[in-house]
Amino acid sequence: DVTFCTHVDSLGHCQGKATEFKWNGDKMKLSMLISNKDGLQTTLLSYKVFAMKNDHDGDLFAELSSKVHTTWHYVVRNVFFFKPGYYKVDVYTKDYKLVATQFITITGR
Repeated sequence: DVTFCTHVDSLGHCQGKATEFKWNGDKMKLSMLISNKDGLQTTLLSYKVFAMKNDHDGDLFAELSSKVHTTWHYVVRNVFFFKPGYYKVDVYTKDYKLVATQFITITGR
C-alpha cells in the first residue's frame, strides 16, 4: 500500500492522510508511507513520480529509491512537489515488479 501524509510519526502512523492536498505556495514536502503487513519482501524500492495530464497520460517528474529490508513492514520516503497538479506514483521492487500505485492531487490556494 502507498499512503500520502503531511507527516509520519516515529511509530509509522500517518498524520494528515489524504489523496488531495492544498498547495502552500512554496515547495511542498509530503511523506509517502509504503507498507505491507507481510513485510516488504525486497531490498530496494524504486519510485516513479509522474505529473499527469489525465488518468492515463503523464510525464516523468522524478525517480527515487530506498534501500529496505525484506522483513520491514513499512518505509517512509519524503517527496517534494514544486507546483500544484495531479500526480501518480508507481512503486517497484528491485526486480521492477510494480507493487503499488497511488494518485494524488495538489490544488492551488
